[in-house]
Amino acid sequence: MAFNPDEYLQSSGNFNPDEFLGVTKEELKKKPVTPIGERFATGFKEPFLGGAQRAIEVGKAPQAFVTNPLINLMNVLGQKSFDVGLKATGQKPATEQIQQDIAQTRKNYVAPEGIDFARIGGNIVNPTTLISPTNVATGIGGKVLTGAGTGGIYSMLAPTTSQEELQSNIGTGLLTGGLLPVVTSALGRVISPNASTNAEIKTLKEMGVTPTLGQTLGGRANLYEEKATSLPIIGDIIANARTKNEEKFRTGLFNKILDNVDEKLPQNLKGRDPLSYTKQKIQASYDNVLNDLGAIKVDGIFNQQTDELTNMLRQSGMGAEEIGKFNFMLNPLRTAQNESGYITAESLKKAESNLSKQINSLRRSDNVYANTLADAGSQLKSNLTDMIQRHAQNLGEVNGKNLANELQKTNKAWAMFKRTEKAAGAAGADMGEFTPAQFASAVRQLEPSKGRYATGDALLQNISDAAKNVIGNKISNANPYIRAAGNVIGLGTAAVAGIPNYLTAAVGTYGIYNPISQKLINKALTERPDLAPAIREFINQQSPKALSVMPSLLGKNNE
Repeated sequence: MAFNPDEYLQSSGNFNPDEFLGVTKEELKKKPVTPIGERFATGFKEPFLGGAQRAIEVGKAPQAFVTNPLINLMNVLGQKSFDVGLKATGQKPATEQIQQDIAQTRKNYVAPEGIDFARIGGNIVNPTTLISPTNVATGIGGKVLTGAGTGGIYSMLAPTTSQEELQSNIGTGLLTGGLLPVVTSALGRVISPNASTNAEIKTLKEMGVTPTLGQTLGGRANLYEEKATSLPIIGDIIANARTKNEEKFRTGLFNKILDNVDEKLPQNLKGRDPLSYTKQKIQASYDNVLNDLGAIKVDGIFNQQTDELTNMLRQSGMGAEEIGKFNFMLNPLRTAQNESGYITAESLKKAESNLSKQINSLRRSDNVYANTLADAGSQLKSNLTDMIQRHAQNLGEVNGKNLANELQKTNKAWAMFKRTEKAAGAAGADMGEFTPAQFASAVRQLEPSKGRYATGDALLQNISDAAKNVIGNKISNANPYIRAAGNVIGLGTAAVAGIPNYLTAAVGTYGIYNPISQKLINKALTERPDLAPAIREFINQQSPKALSVMPSLLGKNNE
């Protein structure tokens, strides 16, 4: 006998559905899912139906939307004419016809389990999607306002059967639209974190520095991490990681300087030793270049520049005594020359050393003309360097080396070294171990052109800015009150959470701040494909278009 579904549905509860191929009453009662084509069509026409409803509502109560009486009258007459036209053709008024269509759709529509992609697709291809604005706001507040407004508009395009439903839809649309930029911004930061496009972090990583979690994230995260260094045990773990980054910064800096003379800092040098080692290697490189240059001809350009300096000093109103001091600076160079105007490398080194000592002495003098004389001496030394460079350029390649290039790199190394030397001599640079802030100050002070510093083009400024901004401390934990407050907070936390829990937190902190974890975390936050920033920007700008599916999401059916 064939299975009769109707008899089965009317049978008693004792009936065993397993006897009839496992078919349950619920499965027989359940309507089949609406075909994909109909679902797509439903999604496509929803914005039109909802838009027509809103237009009719404006026509019926235009005073709620438009204040001009003439426009109100035209809206009302237009709506009445529309309904009269429908009646003349034997159709129901627009309001009733749309309501009937909505009710029929809801009665017959059966959505599939999960997401109804066909219905959503109909919303997306509907021309109303074109009204979606591009989110060009830069701040999160502007993005939220744009999203909320867009969500509110699309929610009004969802067909409704009552004012309560319309109000509920608008509220949902405003909330959803406002939250969407927050979500997409978070997604964008995952795809392309700010740290992944931070040139300063890249600069430090190239120097062998791996910023901690807080230093990588920057902003408040960095401040909180720094404040946490005051906590007992946990703070020591964090502070140790941050201190090691300062050590790596100094090592990387000295290696960058030494790279100009093909040298590298030995491992485990501490205190003032890296500074001494670097100075020694640069001086050795300079001596080698001078020896290869041989005797140097004091050329006419140098003599002309010297005469110009002398005339400048005379015109400044200096007396004969001060002019004599400048001539005294010149004497070692004059006496070192032979009858043909040549000066040996050894004599040149002595003359340069003597000139440097006199300039330094003048800088410390209280004489009113001392600074002017010191500036003239510095210019004289610069002119001497240029003369040596011209001599090297004329010689070209000697013993397989381009002496002009070698001399240029050595001079650059020396200029870079002088900035580390000044930083190491700053107050508070214990044993010559300077901080990023002290190095940034030295870079600023030794840059002769304030304009170059203002535009960020000073020598080593890219490194000093990166170190100060990323790994430099923003608050002083040397303050005993800050340290005491950290200890009180830490002990209070331990008392509330319990000593075992606090120690567990300390172990977890080490798990984050040990060298291996730091590299893994930093890599995850800073390394992304080159296309990632463009993808992030596209998501942030185009996110309002996703709200065009609001009619489908708000739509109801009687499945």
